[in-house]
Amino acid sequence: MNTFTQPLELDSDYSNENAQITVLLRNTQFTLEPYPIPDEQPTLERFVRCKKYNLRQDPDDNSKDPEIYIRNDDDGPLSSWAPAPLPERYHCLPKIDVSEIRVRECSSESSWPYKTEANGEAMFFKPLFDFKEPEFWRELGALARSYRAGNIGRLAGLREIATVDAPPTVVGLLTTWIDGTKLCDMEKSERQAYSEKWTDQVLSTLQKLHKSDSIWGDVNAYNVLIDRQNDAWIIDLDGGSRPDNQLEPTEANKDTEREAVREMFATLKELLPEESQWLGPFGPAY
Repeated sequence: MNTFTQPLELDSDYSNENAQITVLLRNTQFTLEPYPIPDEQPTLERFVRCKKYNLRQDPDDNSKDPEIYIRNDDDGPLSSWAPAPLPERYHCLPKIDVSEIRVRECSSESSWPYKTEANGEAMFFKPLFDFKEPEFWRELGALARSYRAGNIGRLAGLREIATVDAPPTVVGLLTTWIDGTKLCDMEKSERQAYSEKWTDQVLSTLQKLHKSDSIWGDVNAYNVLIDRQNDAWIIDLDGGSRPDNQLEPTEANKDTEREAVREMFATLKELLPEESQWLGPFGPAY
């Protein structure tokens, strides 16, 4: 098995019938290593402008000229960037070009950057992916409302909109970086000791979020972070676990969401971390 560590340009044909790109290579089997970055702290621009592909050989093709495909997983094609024009109503929000954003850490599973630095400050980067566009725009709307309202409390709020080119083209969001541990990973003893405090903190933040005419939309133990000062933060406003009718900022939905928070903390007090990793969302059935 040969391994290429240099950039590789491939001619490809796109098939609408099976929604995958087929790349033909002659007499070659290979794996692709991550695209080599010449500096230790690359800018986000490198990731935006360089497309990376995971390739696989057709396992049933034993010919001398095997077909190589873009790798798919069980859930479909791999995610990719989906830059889009930034709607005019968001032009007044803080924006930053991707060339000014340094990548600090990438996910070990997907290689996508998530911890970045801009203007000397650590921030969380959330990209605009092709398979999550509705959730992205919903989160931007909620973050924009909370940004304009101000003083939301312990919310991973909007810091900058990551853009490229002009007029602004959005590629992702930069939100508050919280150095901490997800609630689902906290020890049972800590949950029992601090459950009341964390419940009150999350409900206080949620009340302010509701006043900005937004719904959290994803009450889950992995969407609460406990920081180094032992305070609880709300993250992730994309509403991916709720249908549209439960994301409307009605009084009924706000009441339901507050009750879901109480239910979450009461449930987690009795569970070990390994029992609560993927528990939720809390609240009414989807």
